Parts: sequence; structure tokens; C-alpha cells
Amino acid sequence: IRLAGSSAATLRNNILVADGSDSVCILWAGGSLDSDYNDLVARNGAWIGTCNGYWERLLYWQRESGQDIHSLAAEPHFADEAGGDFHLKSLTGRWTESGWTNDTVHSPCIDTGDPSASYTNETSPNGLRINLGAYGDTPEASRSRTNAWLLVLTGNDGGVLKGTNELRWVAGNLGAGDLVRLDYSPDNGTTWNNITTGLNPLDGEYTWDSSSFASSLQALWRVMSQTNSLIVDVPDSTFALRNVPLQFFINDTNTADDVYCTAAGDAANSGLSNSAPKLSLADLLDTYDVEAQDVIYVDTGIYRLSTNITVIWSRGGDSDYGQMVIRGSTNYAAGGSIFEWNGGGSPPVIDVKASYVTLRDIAIRKGATALRLDSNRYCRVERLNAYSNSVAVVVTNCSHAGIFNCRIWKNSAGGVDLYGGSTAVVENCTFYGNAGFALRSRSAQNNVFQNNIVVVNTTGTTALAGSAYDIFVDYNIYQLLSNATIFSSYQDLQDWQLAYNHDFRSAITNPLLADPEAGDFHLLSSAGRFVDGVGWTNDSQTSWGVDKGNPYSDYSLEPETNGNRVNIGAWGNTEYASKGSTNQTVQTRTLNEATVIEETNNRQPLIWTVINVPTDLTFRVQFSGDGGASWVDLATGVNAYAEYVIWDASSYYNTYKGRWRIVGETDTNYWDVNDSPFEVFFGEFAISDIYTMDDLRTIKWRGAWDEVYQVQYSSDPLNWWSNAVNGTGVYQKANILTTNGGDFIYQDVESGTSTFRWYRVIWEQY
Repeated sequence: IRLAGSSAATLRNNILVADGSDSVCILWAGGSLDSDYNDLVARNGAWIGTCNGYWERLLYWQRESGQDIHSLAAEPHFADEAGGDFHLKSLTGRWTESGWTNDTVHSPCIDTGDPSASYTNETSPNGLRINLGAYGDTPEASRSRTNAWLLVLTGNDGGVLKGTNELRWVAGNLGAGDLVRLDYSPDNGTTWNNITTGLNPLDGEYTWDSSSFASSLQALWRVMSQTNSLIVDVPDSTFALRNVPLQFFINDTNTADDVYCTAAGDAANSGLSNSAPKLSLADLLDTYDVEAQDVIYVDTGIYRLSTNITVIWSRGGDSDYGQMVIRGSTNYAAGGSIFEWNGGGSPPVIDVKASYVTLRDIAIRKGATALRLDSNRYCRVERLNAYSNSVAVVVTNCSHAGIFNCRIWKNSAGGVDLYGGSTAVVENCTFYGNAGFALRSRSAQNNVFQNNIVVVNTTGTTALAGSAYDIFVDYNIYQLLSNATIFSSYQDLQDWQLAYNHDFRSAITNPLLADPEAGDFHLLSSAGRFVDGVGWTNDSQTSWGVDKGNPYSDYSLEPETNGNRVNIGAWGNTEYASKGSTNQTVQTRTLNEATVIEETNNRQPLIWTVINVPTDLTFRVQFSGDGGASWVDLATGVNAYAEYVIWDASSYYNTYKGRWRIVGETDTNYWDVNDSPFEVFFGEFAISDIYTMDDLRTIKWRGAWDEVYQVQYSSDPLNWWSNAVNGTGVYQKANILTTNGGDFIYQDVESGTSTFRWYRVIWEQY
């Protein structure tokens, strides 16, 4: 059944069989659905239904969709499925063209339809309840049992139960006053523990708090008559009762350089202890329904794959209990846990469909796509080492995906590709030598790209691609080599900042990576840098990325000394972060070289950096047009860690001695001034207008701050000039020392007695 668009459907009393990995019983792509009292059968990798994913067991479909609460998942036992005869097998009578016959098995679809549906067209005995399938409520309906019976519904096809659950069953032909009991077995039926007694069999359900029962991967439950223990039913498949998290183990064929396992991996092992690890992650995921808070440990080694690994929708965590974690080896010096693609085609090496999955400390190489997060929620990728792939990570239509502390390098087509979805965070990653792009964001909203290092050294490659809107981009380092760009054609950081309002706290500089060609992306630091397999060393230089990440990002995992601020790059906020300084830093970062500001570049980001200053410190951002002798406010009450303001310069700030500074509002010991004077001039130094004001001839000219201007007049400009006369009025000063830039006015107090004069303004600097 496929439901899409704005359509509405009610599904009752059906038998739906899906066979094969591309088949689904109920493909719910849109519209309104009301489905219950059906038999849903998924064979050979097929799916029960789709709702926020694809679900292979009835329990999971019920949980995600809220549908089919009273349905079952059991083989229907058709008379001749291959031959198209879908009459249900029956111990008491099945219709054939030659008459009624009896079978040795009895279909669970007999008498399990909607109790409110008509059944009167079924021949006797009909159980007073409609059959499922094509012949329900018809004269050809298979006949009912006449003896008492019970049928388990919940978990019949397996799955995972935890916490409080509804156990459901169907009963038929029990006597008046008969009661049933429910029992639980943790060992596939060897022993039983009572859940409850004294239930009316027609109630058909019981709310079970399983928290006091032993967790098990081979669990069963049963419903049993209290007067006749032969009237009983158990699920067709075991299920897992999971009230405690589990640890699982994977290893290659040896224990060299291992950190988790004490034995080599073997397909015959259970994978439930470090002394019995499985050999394949895919095998373990096929064997167990891993859950929230479970950890799968993958030990040191190279895992060569000819078929990809898929983490299907049911293998993740959940919003109540958190993440399911796949964690590789922390023995980085030995290479860690490497998944290497050796198969044909181009599937993702690891394809994560499930939500609430964390992948940590794994390496992937030689894939078309190393890792894909597909249409899921709240998945995290931590400390991934993805290299020599085509594309490292593809995130498709996900929400709240997180990519943290990853090393993404030398991939031939791109780094991280975000398509659709929203609120993805790419943080504290290092991108080195990837062709195409480091990050591409398309048709996505509210993404974040921060605290990253991007080294682009291939012609035609850009750090950022796709759309530059609906994404926060800042606190990054870019190193652009071989004519590479930040985004589109932007190579200048300030042009990029002002065009898209991104990266005001970022820098274009050499990040000083330890040995990037060999995959060592630790930042050089004179205070201390970690070397895998060796320990700490000290460098003669310190990377700009030390202590320069987002001041509100977590840095608690960094070793002392850490500057109380996260490092930029893959090792920021890890135990291997390069060490920083405890010194307080207040430093202006822009206009530190000779600069001319005019109409074409009037918007100027004034950027600074602070480290180890009080978090509640606020700054005045100030301008001086007289080389620092006096200051005017550009902004006040600016938190020190905001680290930039935008200054829209104008002719008022015209100067040849410009400076800007930040200074603490409550503690002026926190301050810094830019390194070099800058020029601001809007317009040109010239008399722009001559007019009459108050019956006096008036001239206007454009000038600069802290300059001396002398107005002169002449009636014979080729032969003589004289200084104009000062008057008493505001605009009657012929010789002025300016205290701002812009337009200046002089009223000639003698112009009333002179019919003709030439004027000029002498800038006394020259």
C-alpha cells in the first residue's frame, strides 16, 4: 500500500506481504492514514512500514506511526501462495473448488479482524469475528477453531521492548470466568517469571512495567490460561528486553595494537564481550537490535569492505535515552580503526539511516562517499578521519546533525556536503587538501560552520560552496593556495565578510599544522603540542588557532594551560588540544596597516580578539581623528567577546591620522589601539559651493580632522592673495583647527563692501 499527497486511507482486516529489501507493506509518504487489525508480513529484508524511516518490525512501526496497534505480524499460511490461492489454512475447514478440506496448520489471521466488522457471511463455525484477508466475511472464509485458543500479538516478529509496554493478545472460546496469566522468559522459554495473573482474556492487553525484570537478548512472553496450561501462546520469534545498555565488540583477525579486545574477531563469536568480538560491524548490526546507550567498540585494524555498512532506522538511539555509539580505536599512532572500501559501485562506506547515532574515532578511506547521514535526526560524527575518498561526509535531509573534531583531507571531490534539512553543525574540524570544496550547503537552513581550519591548495577549489545564506560561518582559519577562494570568487576576507556577514572573527593565515601531508593536524604551540605515540613537545611558534575559537564553545576537555577558550581545528576541546596561555590578551585586528577609506569601502569591520578577560567586560569602541589625542565613541556597551562592530564611515571622520581603539568601560586597563594610522576621506579637498548667507558671501569646502585651514581672498589671483578676516560669528573664522571632518563654512565679513573676490583655502600642512 502506498499513501501519498493529500489522500486519506483506512486499512482494516488486510493481509499485506512485502518480500525483498525494496518492498514495503505500507509506504506512507503523505496523506492521512488509519490502519489497524491487519497482518503485516515483511520477508527477506522487506519493511513493515515507513514513517520517519523504514521499519522492519511491527513494534517499531507501531511506535513511530501510532498505527496498527491491534495488528499482527505473522505468516498468514495461505493455501497456495505461489499459485494465487489466498484462502487461509484451517484445522477446521478451508474452502476449495472441490469442497471443504482440513489443514494441519491454522492461520493466525482467522478471527483476528476488527471486532466491530461484520462476519455474518462466514460459514459456521466462524468464531463470531471476521477473518483477515480477501475472504473475510464471505462464504469462502476459512472456518474457526471450536476449542479455546490464545494468540500473542506484541513482539511476535521480534524487536526490542524496554520500560513500560502494552502486551496485547487475542482470545477465543474461553469459558465464562476463565482467567489468563502473563509470564516472561529471559532464556528463550527455559524458565518463566510471572508478570501478572487474574486477567480477563477478552481484555486483550496489559500494561507491563518491565523495569524489574532481567534484560535479555533471547526473551519471550506468554499468555496462558490459568485453568488449562495447554491453552497458551508465545511469540514466533524471540525479542530483546533492554532495560540496561550493552557493550558490543568488533575486532580484526589479530590483537595487535588493540585497546578494547583480548581476542581476535570471529564471525562465530557473540560480540557481547571483549573476549568474544565479532569480525564484522555489519554482521553485528544484522544480529542485534542495538539501542540507545549501547556502545559498539571497534578495535584497531583495517576492515576491508566489499559491501557497505548500513545502520538501519531501528539501530539508533532515541530522544528519551540518548545516543547509540559506534566507537573506534583511540590508538591513533597505530592508525586506529580503518574502514577501507574494496567493493564495486559507489555506495556510502557507512550509511546511517537511524537517528541518535554517534560515530566516534573511526577512519574511512577509498570510498565514493565515506559516510552518509540520511534523513535522520540528532546524529553526531566525532573525530572521524576521512581521507582518500571522493567525498568525505554527505548529510541529506537531516536535522540537528553534528560533525565535530573531524579530520577531512585529500578527498578528490569534496569534504562535507549538506543537502536539505536544517541545524547541522560542523565544528572544530580540519579540512586539508580536498578538491572541489571543504563544505557545501544546499537547500539547508540554520546550519553552523565554526572553529574550523580550511587549507585549500587546489586550483579551482573553494572553501565554501553552495549557498552562503541560512548558515552561520565564523571563527575559522582559511589558508588559500593555488588561487583558491573562500566562496565563489571571494579571496579577500573583508570583501567576503561584508558581502555575506560571515567570518568576522575568522582569519586568513597559515594555521601552522604539525605535519598535514602525513595527517598530523595538531597546532604548533610553544606551550605544548601533542605527538601521537610520543607525548608532548614544544614548538618555536604558536598557531594563530590556539585559543581563538568561539568564546562560547566548550573547551573543558583541553589540557591546562588552555587560555579558557577553545582552539580552532580538529583537536580543539579534546585532551590532545595544543596548549595555550593564561595571559590576558586584548588585541585589535583590523586597520593595523596603512589603509585609505573612502566611498567605495566605507563599511569597515572593526575586529579585535580577547583572551582571559572577564566575561562581563564591556568595551567602548572609539575613533580618533587626531592621532589619539582625543576620542569619540563609535559604539558603547559592547561585550568584549563580541569581538567586532561594523563602522559605517562618513565624511565626518575624514582624517589623515585615524586611529581606533577598544577600552573597558568599567576598567580602562583593558584596551588596545590599532597599530598604524589610517586615512579617511570622502569627497575631495576643494571649495564645493559659494553662496550668500545673512547677506554675506559664504564658501564651503571639504576637509579633514585635526587640520589647520586658512581662507584667503584675492581680486587679482595671479598676483596676490591675502588672509581673510575673522569675524565674531560661528562661521566667520578664516583660520580654523578642525575637530571633525566633513564640510566647513566661512562667511566673508568684508564681502558686503566688495563686489568681486576670488577665494581659496590653504591646508597649512602643505
